[in-house]
Amino acid sequence: MNENEKDINNEQGGKSTLSGKMIAVISSAAVAVVAIIACVAVLLLAPKPSDNGSDGGDNPSENTPVTYTITINDPDGNPVSDVFVYLVAADGTSKMRISGTDGNATYKNMMPADYTVRLEKGNSSASVPEGTYSITKGTTELTITLNREINTGNKMEIFGAIFGKAEDDEENHYYAYVIEPGKYNVELPEGMTYYVFYAKTSGIYEVKLESDDELMTVGYYGNPLNVFADDLADSEGKRMELEITPLNVGEIPTPYVIGVYASEATECVLSVTKSSNVDDDPTYHPWNDVPAAKVPSEQVVIPAGVTLVDFDITDRNLSVALGNDGYYYTNDNRLVYVRISTDSQYLAAFALIAGFMDENVAQTFGGYVYDEDGNYVRKDRFNTMIGLYHEKADEAYGVVPLTEELANAIMVTGNHNGWWNSESGGYRFSEVVGLYSDNAWLFACMVESK
Repeated sequence: MNENEKDINNEQGGKSTLSGKMIAVISSAAVAVVAIIACVAVLLLAPKPSDNGSDGGDNPSENTPVTYTITINDPDGNPVSDVFVYLVAADGTSKMRISGTDGNATYKNMMPADYTVRLEKGNSSASVPEGTYSITKGTTELTITLNREINTGNKMEIFGAIFGKAEDDEENHYYAYVIEPGKYNVELPEGMTYYVFYAKTSGIYEVKLESDDELMTVGYYGNPLNVFADDLADSEGKRMELEITPLNVGEIPTPYVIGVYASEATECVLSVTKSSNVDDDPTYHPWNDVPAAKVPSEQVVIPAGVTLVDFDITDRNLSVALGNDGYYYTNDNRLVYVRISTDSQYLAAFALIAGFMDENVAQTFGGYVYDEDGNYVRKDRFNTMIGLYHEKADEAYGVVPLTEELANAIMVTGNHNGWWNSESGGYRFSEVVGLYSDNAWLFACMVESK
């Protein structure tokens, strides 16, 4: 091989080596590109983390810390501060927070689980009961309403066949503590303790005791003026129901005496709660006192020489209508008067019935009002109205001109008492022959004789 050939071979050999290096570089780049594409594909196909920060498992929230809020309220719903609130885990470990001015005790970054809540009085002035409360997994808020305390200064004397004694300040003087609906922490002596319960609204009330005393009982024993020796309710040991339909005397609801018997001195929780309403019986609804709007401003005086005669309720040709002046007139234009202070031949004077002529005689002058479809609306009472008209009635006849409001009072009261209902015990016209029913409500009315 001559030198030129060597040179040519060397040049060719050099070219061959460079080409191999270039191919190796290109191959490496291709592998890198493939690797990058594969990584991108893996990232695109990988599951995304959930919004709550969990690992995207079957139940993403189980491992996510949450905030628990325990709210402490007094019996009236106001927040209670300075109570020590313990959140206790299943293993017995606990964290304590103090309720703030908003009543809240807050625990942050807690793992979801079942917890027990325990309270201690701490620096609070509230009555904090013993015992625990539960907050289940999946729930993060709990409101605890504290029980009431018995006001031992609010009591009344009770009489009757007292069984045991509630409190005996002096010999033969027994007392009951006054309570309203609510839940109370009570300290009971051995024997019987009495409570007077006032219900402001009618309903079915459940009375219940929470105590470890297996012999403890609760019962209904009457009213403060007549306490019975035996339970008048169908009690079930530590529980009973009272169907209460308050028949108020003035503004005072009817009192019920509740007796609690304890076999030994102990603490318990006494609760009185309204569980349901009673049937909507109008008997127990309050009366609506109807005001008077057209009472004469001056004394009614029937002029001398004018004679009034009773309305003939058998006369089918005689009818009345309300005039433009607000008074009733017959169809022959005679002013109609109504007896207020004198008896008619069918019934005592309206003023006597309403209690304005004899203090020993007083009834409700009124009745139930219904709409045109027969639905009960309210109970109207007209006693005050009758009394005002009575003051202005003519002294001789005891009458005043018949107004629309008086006509309404007579019709409502008469319908309620069955005055013109022949099938009612209050029927007033059994001896009237040929009664014209349309005029029956005018039985106490008079007109000037022709």
